[in-house]
Amino acid sequence: MPVNPVQYNVISAPVVDKRDVIIQTHITRTQAEILRAFRAIDYATIPPKPKHVRMPMIEGYWRFVRQGNKTMVTYQNKANPGGSIPAWLVNLSVVDMPY
Repeated sequence: MPVNPVQYNVISAPVVDKRDVIIQTHITRTQAEILRAFRAIDYATIPPKPKHVRMPMIEGYWRFVRQGNKTMVTYQNKANPGGSIPAWLVNLSVVDMPY
């Protein structure tokens, strides 16, 4: 598996234009945990598609920590979706939740 993969994502939500973003991922591993950190990057060979809004910023991580015979998973991100999004829709996606 590559250590720093690049991926193209499209996010669809009702009521608003699709968002797209290109992210660079950095994966680190120890015996106790795996950390997958990511952030948006400029990647000139993949321009925004028509009717998509390019997200100017997203960064975050997935962390998997071994705890005996279980795994604790933490996901966190912050993003600027770009364009215009109604406040009520933004507030629906801002939560603290267990999974």
